[in-house]
Amino acid sequence: MAAKLLILDAHSDAALACVQSLGRAGEYEIHLGGSRRDCPAFASRYVAQPYFYPDPQRDCTAFENWLRALDAVEHFDFILPVTDATILPANALREQLRGQVILPPAEVLPWAFSKDRTVVLAEQVGVPVPVGRTVHRLKDAQPCRDFPLYLKPVASKVWLGEQGCSLNACMVQSRKELEEELERMLPYGPVLVQEYFAGYGVGIEVLCDQGQIVMAFAHRREHEFPLTGGRSTYRVSIPMPEPLLEASRRLLKAAGWHGVAMVEFKQRGDEFRLMEINGRFWGSLPLAIAAGADFPRALLELYRDGSRPVNTDYRSGLYARNLMSDLSWLVHNQLAPRNDPRLLTRPRLRSALEPLRVLVGREVWDHFARHDPGPGRWQLKRIAIDAARAILRRKSRPEKAVEPIRIEPPDENDAQAPQTPASPSATAAERQYKRSVG
Repeated sequence: MAAKLLILDAHSDAALACVQSLGRAGEYEIHLGGSRRDCPAFASRYVAQPYFYPDPQRDCTAFENWLRALDAVEHFDFILPVTDATILPANALREQLRGQVILPPAEVLPWAFSKDRTVVLAEQVGVPVPVGRTVHRLKDAQPCRDFPLYLKPVASKVWLGEQGCSLNACMVQSRKELEEELERMLPYGPVLVQEYFAGYGVGIEVLCDQGQIVMAFAHRREHEFPLTGGRSTYRVSIPMPEPLLEASRRLLKAAGWHGVAMVEFKQRGDEFRLMEINGRFWGSLPLAIAAGADFPRALLELYRDGSRPVNTDYRSGLYARNLMSDLSWLVHNQLAPRNDPRLLTRPRLRSALEPLRVLVGREVWDHFARHDPGPGRWQLKRIAIDAARAILRRKSRPEKAVEPIRIEPPDENDAQAPQTPASPSATAAERQYKRSVG
C-alpha cells in the first residue's frame, strides 16, 4: 500500500524535485501544499491532492492550525517540509502531528539554522572558515577594516510575533556601507561579518544516518544570479573532492546530523572555506537526481524502514540549468561591464554556446521530464508570457531606459515572504550594476 506523504513549500524548486522523484518511485500517494497557486509543481501528474495554506511568514499561527487540522483528517504517514519557512514551524509541531515529520532530531536542528553555531562547530573540528566575528551591536563592528566584507544574518528566517522576515547576505565595500547595512540587519538579530574569500562555489550534498554520511554528491556553480552572487542557475556535477567531503564528514559527525544537508564551500586552488550549511533540500537538487543521486527517495527510505542507499555512484560532468532563472542570467551577463571584479560574469560567446550541451546529452533542464511533462510546459508558458509583457512595457515607454528582460520565478526560499524594511539584499555593487544595465 502506498504511503501517504504531504510535501510542503510547493513554490520551491526542491519541492518539485521531490514530487517528481517520489512520484516516479510509485511508492507514495503525494499530497502537495503551498501558499501560492502559480507554481509549476501543481502541474505535476504525480500530485494526488493539492492544498493551499496561509503563508507561515505572514501568519505563523494560521499555518500551524491549518497543518494540525489537515493532518488530523488525512492521517498522513509522512510530512516533508522543504524550506525554512515551514521547517521551523513544523519542527515546533512534530509532537502534535500524527504523521512523521521528516526532519533531523529537534535538538540537532538549530545547529544548521544558526550561522554562528555552524562557525563555532567548524572551528572546533578544524574546518577552515572565513575570518570574521559575530556582531550584536553596531559598535562591535569597529575593528572591521579590511574590505570587501560579507554580512550574513545569523538566521535567514526570523519571526517577530506572527510576521516572518527573510534576511539576505550582502557584500559591503566601505565603512559607510557596513554601518548602513548593519543598522538594517541588527534589529532582527546578530550578524556574522566575514572576510571576502574569492573562489568558486562547491556544494557537497549528503544524506546522513545518525551523523554518518551514507550518500554524497558534489557540484560546482557555473552561473549565479544576481551577478554579485546568489542562487545558482547553472551547475555541473563533479568528481567528489575528498578534502571537502572529509571536512563535511567531520562537521556532520560532530553535530550528529540525521537527514539531508548541503555543505557549501568556496574553493580557490587547494584552499577552501566553509560558507554555510543548509540543513534541508537545496535548489540544485534536480542536478543530483538527474546524475543518479536520488536524495528524496533515499531520505524517505531511511525514515520509512531504516534502509541505506546501496548504489551511491553518480555521473560527473552533467550540467543542469534552471531555465527560467538562467535566461535572466544570460541576458544580464551579456550586458554587464567586465571591469568590475565583484560581478561573477562569464565570457559572452562561451555562455551563449553552453545550451548546445543539451544536444549531446550533457545538459538537462530542471523539472523538464518525459515522465512528467506538466511542469516543463508550465515553465515554457510562463517564459512566453513574461517575455511578451516585458516587450510590451518597453514599447509603451520608449523614452525611458529599462532593465533587460527578467524571467524568474519567486525566490524558492522566500515564498512571497516580506523582506526586511529597506531590504539589505542590495549591495553597492548591485546598485552600480543595475544603473549600468538600466
